[in-house]
Amino acid sequence: TGVQTCALPISGRPTAALATANGRWAFASLNGPSGGALEVLRLMGTTARVVRTVPLPQLLEAWGMALAHDGRLLLVAGGNATAVVSVSALEGGSRRPVVGTLSDSSSGQFEVALSLDDRYAFVSDESTGGVSVFDLARALRGGLAALGVLSPPGVAVGIVHLAPGAVGVAVSPNGRLLYVTTDRKSVV
Repeated sequence: TGVQTCALPISGRPTAALATANGRWAFASLNGPSGGALEVLRLMGTTARVVRTVPLPQLLEAWGMALAHDGRLLLVAGGNATAVVSVSALEGGSRRPVVGTLSDSSSGQFEVALSLDDRYAFVSDESTGGVSVFDLARALRGGLAALGVLSPPGVAVGIVHLAPGAVGVAVSPNGRLLYVTTDRKSVV
């Protein structure tokens, strides 16, 4: 009781949604005929409105998302790669909010989580059945433009091999464990 809802029609097929910590903005990952995209929503109390749709041409799809703890970056897993997106650019209407992508030899990037210090990005790889680990801090130290289309050397740390169908991924509250769900079982 007491919960108010707000439904909005949006373009494409939405998969995930995240709101900024200040409660002013939300983002929805979308899949459509042209690939992945983000819907940018302006939140106003108990109402919201769609501000714009931002294509993510670097991604085949757009699935799971994670916000950096400082709120500056949004990571979007998208099948072939994970886009690193500037939140301020999304809010400000920039035509090029994607600052780079994280990619390795895996495929089916589906969900993303960040370590508590935002140093590492953990991306589930549904098709190859593992979790890709990226050193996001190392990529950012080289400047946001250093991310480019392919991850620079040392950014793709490795892949933790699990069962096929790895989808959900979450970091434990103390940051010591990574939880991954697969189509068959949960793995810690």
